[in-house]
Amino acid sequence: MKIYKYLSILFLVSLSFASHAVGTVSGNIEKIRVDHGPGTAMIYFTADVTGDYANCRGDSYKNVLAIKFDTPGGREALGVALVAYATKVSVTANGKGHCNVYGGSVAETLDNIVIQ
Repeated sequence: MKIYKYLSILFLVSLSFASHAVGTVSGNIEKIRVDHGPGTAMIYFTADVTGDYANCRGDSYKNVLAIKFDTPGGREALGVALVAYATKVSVTANGKGHCNVYGGSVAETLDNIVIQ
């Protein structure tokens, strides 16, 4: 359990200290879709992203946050998501309020993810 807390803290510190996320989701990760070409991934949650979520997201992606894993922060986020998925632990994740990973109109971009 200590490793999960350590990874969560490390990830949050590496991204930013001030989160300005608008969409939020708590629950388990249902699946993770990794796209080879552009270095992008979608994290599907068992619950919808709620709150003041990005209005650019598509209707089919209400339970999804997207990341680019071609950056150190993106790789860390994908790593945390994979650990949470593999161990079936609950997470809380926040979006950034925009959809800049998949062309601006598919899924809200992930800001942070924390293993519960």
